Amino acid sequence: MAEEICRIKIEENIINVQCGKPLTMPLRVLNEDCNFKKIWDKFAGKDEEAKAKKKAHNQKPENKAKTKAYNKAYYQRPKIKAKLKARAKAYYQRPEIKAKHKAYNKARYQRNKLGVEE
Repeated sequence: MAEEICRIKIEENIINVQCGKPLTMPLRVLNEDCNFKKIWDKFAGKDEEAKAKKKAHNQKPENKAKTKAYNKAYYQRPKIKAKLKARAKAYYQRPEIKAKHKAYNKARYQRNKLGVEE
């Protein structure tokens, strides 16, 4: 009986997607059903043709250059630079990362001492 209710709710949500109405169940629960996922992807613009078209668009040299220029400008912003610097500093202050670096540097020192090049 629970399986039938689930099927009924899934069918109801498929109709809601097609009509543009809100879902009655969480999307992560509905995505477990193959039929719902196919219909959701189709209406969300994630079907295979759209993915292929977007990929081809992004592979064009002029679009790659535009994306690269945008990203370069984005990461040069002072606010973003500060945010990334703070995140990196916090990461490298973690004890497990410090231990990992210490072990690596110790091994590297031993290799260099023995004359083995990297």
